[in-house]
Amino acid sequence: MQKKSSTRLILPLLLVLTLAVAGYFYLGGGLEPGALKPYLDSVLEMVGLSGGSKNKPPPQEPAPTAGRAGSGIPARPVSGQLNGQSFRLNYSEISDGVLALIQGSPSSPTKEVRVYLFTRKGEVPAGQVYTGTRSADGIQPHIHIGWKAPGTSEPLRKSFTENYSLHLEFGKIKGDRLPGKISVQLPGAKKTQVAGTFSATIKGFRIIDGVPDLRGDANETLVYVALTHLLKDDPELPIRDIVYKNVKYTPPKSGSKQKGSLEMIYRIGDGQFVAERFSFIKEKDGWQISGAR
Repeated sequence: MQKKSSTRLILPLLLVLTLAVAGYFYLGGGLEPGALKPYLDSVLEMVGLSGGSKNKPPPQEPAPTAGRAGSGIPARPVSGQLNGQSFRLNYSEISDGVLALIQGSPSSPTKEVRVYLFTRKGEVPAGQVYTGTRSADGIQPHIHIGWKAPGTSEPLRKSFTENYSLHLEFGKIKGDRLPGKISVQLPGAKKTQVAGTFSATIKGFRIIDGVPDLRGDANETLVYVALTHLLKDDPELPIRDIVYKNVKYTPPKSGSKQKGSLEMIYRIGDGQFVAERFSFIKEKDGWQISGAR
C-alpha cells in the first residue's frame, strides 16, 4: 500500500457557513456542481489551498524580456540543450501552476526545466498561452533549470525571472493529461534552448471550470470529500479546528477500484474533539465516501 501522510491545520472560524452551503449545494441541495463556484475560494481556503488569490511571487520592478519565441515549435517531444548539455524529455507533469519537464526519472531527474506560472492553487491552465511578458496583474513566469554534474548527487540549479524568451501553449485536458508545446531560450554563457511538445500528467488537487475535479489523487481531494460528507445532513454544522493525517491510497489495479482513507480530528462548535476515520472509493466520476466510522 502506498502511503501519503500529511497533517494540516485548517482555520475555519469565519468560513464555516460558506463551506456548509457549498457542501449542501454539491452533495444534495438540488443544484448542479457549477453552483459551487461562488463559494469555491472559501472552500479551498478551508482545506488549506488559498483559493482566493493567485500564488504570486515577490514583487519585482518591471523589466524587459528578451522577446518571445514564435509558434513554429517542432512537432516532436521537447529536446535541445540545457546549460550546454543535451536535453531530451522523458517525463512531464503539472501541479499547482508548475510545469516540470524532466530528463531521467521523476524521483531523480538528471536534468529538468520548471516553469512557474503562478496560477491559482489547483487551477489547470488548459487552453492558456504564456510568454515571457508580464500579464495584466504583473505576474511573469519564472523558469528554473537543474542538472547533475559528474560526481555530484544533488542537482545544480539556476533560476530566471527576466530576459528570457518563452512561448508556452496548453491544449485541452485529455483524461489525466494536459498536452502542450513550448519553446524557451535562457540567457547565459552556456546555452539553454529547448523546444517541442509534451503531454503533462496532471498531479494534485485540481479545479476545472471553477469546480473541484474529484478524480485527482490528492490529499486535499479526499479532505474536500470528507468535509462535504460531514455537512450533507446538516449544512449549518459548525465544524472547526480540523486536522487530517494518515492519508493512504491503494495502488491502481486493472479490474478493481482504487481505495483510500484518512483520519480527521475536529470538533463541533466548542465541543470536545472527535476523531474519525473515513474510507473512500474511486468511481468513474471521482472519489466518494465508501464508509466512515
